[in-house]
Amino acid sequence: MLCFITDETGLANRGAINIDNITWECDYPHSDSTWPRAPEALFQQMKGIPDDEIDKITHLNAMGHFSYDPFCVIPREECTASALGTPPPDVINEIRATGRLVAALSGTVPHALAHAEAGVDVIVAQGHEADAHCGEIGSIALWQQVVDAVERLQGTLPAE
Repeated sequence: MLCFITDETGLANRGAINIDNITWECDYPHSDSTWPRAPEALFQQMKGIPDDEIDKITHLNAMGHFSYDPFCVIPREECTASALGTPPPDVINEIRATGRLVAALSGTVPHALAHAEAGVDVIVAQGHEADAHCGEIGSIALWQQVVDAVERLQGTLPAE
């Protein structure tokens, strides 16, 4: 698997490299990333590349490599996921107007609470195992903390 943050030459030669082995990485929060302009930087690099190849580079190749299917529970066409913070209210409303659910990635309890307060439908809690990109504790510990905190916020779990 070949990963890149910015590589216009590699993208121009993707046919010779084998498109099925190329993945883009945001690599937040590391200093060698294009964060916080990662989506915009990637968009500039992807000009002229067909949508099916963009899908492979941005997520399908990684999903295949790691045997991971995030759409096994909610089909892709029914959900939009944010991994770069809590979606703003206008974005949430726009997505919901199309009949889709809104999901957001969280690496900490405060992130999860911000998502819940914003009205996100699905909170994806990912811990430290994600190469320290998503928080300081492991997923198993984080999951219970997120569930408890969100249930308290929603009033379905008594306060401590």
